[in-house]
Amino acid sequence: AMFSKTAGAWIGSALIGGGAYLAATPYISINQFREALEQRDLPAIERHVDFPSVRESLKEQLKAKLIEEIGRRSEGSSWVNLGLGALGYAIAEPMIEAAVNVYVSPAGMKALIAGTEPAMPEGLQSGNAPSTAQATPSGSPADVQLSYKTPNLFVISARDTAPPHQTIKFNFERSNLVDWKLTSISLP
Repeated sequence: AMFSKTAGAWIGSALIGGGAYLAATPYISINQFREALEQRDLPAIERHVDFPSVRESLKEQLKAKLIEEIGRRSEGSSWVNLGLGALGYAIAEPMIEAAVNVYVSPAGMKALIAGTEPAMPEGLQSGNAPSTAQATPSGSPADVQLSYKTPNLFVISARDTAPPHQTIKFNFERSNLVDWKLTSISLP
């Protein structure tokens, strides 16, 4: 009887410890990602980012913002202005694609970490890149919150403390039992 109580206590302790470790895995992964960024360790950064998924999420959001802006500017406007808005989208859409492809890539990340601009494709240099002013932090401190949304989705929300208090969300998904990857960034 003594052996079974001791064995039960060990098994119970192991289950509780294992559960606590699994619950802590996103915090561990995010800390490793932060350290990789600080140390400019590109291979370690690449292990924590699903670049194709992050690129797609940003492209979709930036295109939606562009369409919203064109719609806002052409509301109640003439057919000529609507046509110019469509032309503007046709010109800006490939630029968004190219800029996101360059920035959200291992090479783009390496350039940004080194403090330089990534090499942009022809036509996007010297101020021709699409504006990302809405996604740029104000430089003021952020109110950061970390939370599980589902057992396989962990979100870091960084809310700008300066008006207009925009929030950027970094969405990490479980890639296996203990590892997490940045899969999308939700812009304000």
